[in-house]
Amino acid sequence: MTGSKTDEEIKRFEQILDQNQIPGVEITKATDYLYQLNPKEPLFAKGWEKDFPLTVMAVTHGNEVGGIGVLNRFIELLSEGLFTLPYPMMLGLGNTAASRENCRYLDRDLNRSFAMSQPDDTRESLRARDLEPFLKHTAFFLDIHQTIEPTERPFFIFPYRPEGYEFARGIADDIPIVTHWGKGFSADGACTDEYVNRSGGVGISVELGQKGFDPYQESLGLNLVLAACKTVKRKLEGSFVPVQKPKDDVYTWAHVIPFPEGSAGLDEGWYNFKTVRRGERLGYVGDDEIKAPVEGPIMFPKYRRQESGGQTPKEICRILKRVSENELGKT
Repeated sequence: MTGSKTDEEIKRFEQILDQNQIPGVEITKATDYLYQLNPKEPLFAKGWEKDFPLTVMAVTHGNEVGGIGVLNRFIELLSEGLFTLPYPMMLGLGNTAASRENCRYLDRDLNRSFAMSQPDDTRESLRARDLEPFLKHTAFFLDIHQTIEPTERPFFIFPYRPEGYEFARGIADDIPIVTHWGKGFSADGACTDEYVNRSGGVGISVELGQKGFDPYQESLGLNLVLAACKTVKRKLEGSFVPVQKPKDDVYTWAHVIPFPEGSAGLDEGWYNFKTVRRGERLGYVGDDEIKAPVEGPIMFPKYRRQESGGQTPKEICRILKRVSENELGKT
């Protein structure tokens, strides 16, 4: 059922854009599943440094299919004239090949495949090289993700930069922010948002909820895309005012727990933002218990059954801690 629904949604995405069915917008196919949308009468004369003020992408992880529905609902609003595109933007689907197989990736994680020092010829590495020239030319970037396990709430997640933090708060100040600085999220290669940041743009990601098609998540995602469009518009016209009030739901990593070798696993029932107490059991390695070294909300709990090809995850989970705005970006 998921497969046929996924195929349907991918076809809908392509059909409207391939047939240039959005009034007042010239649509160009940049590469597979990535389209440039240029309003014939933009609200602004060109006043931005990058070719595209905004890019929105989904299914960077193939089985996080809810983002396809979000983009299709946005495209429908444009097609019906219910939202006017004020400036050029790009819309894209990252890993449709993995989406059709209902898996996170085929050969390697696409979201760890950008700006690789030694790129290989895996399908995801080739796809990353396909997308890089276009992501390099976007000023603001929003990547729509979903979590493997359930999450108590949606959340933004991105490498910390003041501009990204400001962008996320401008889009939705009532959504928690998980951010990190220093080392990259992964040693394998850059994530999409990290790559955009390295290229001089502002990249952030949002996790809507547990992977799959879900009407609530589609509505939430659509609102976030519309808010991103309006936030970038305010940036371009010089009317953007950063949120001034302190934010108390900002988090970073307190601890990353590697997945142990041998017979090991995470106990069932852990989900994103569920709080673990220091010393509480998280899982097992052989006959021993894995206990939480610190207290805090769990992030990205991983089970072997959910990894592509049955591979052992690199991490068992991350544990978060709250941070003040004064601590952001500091060692």
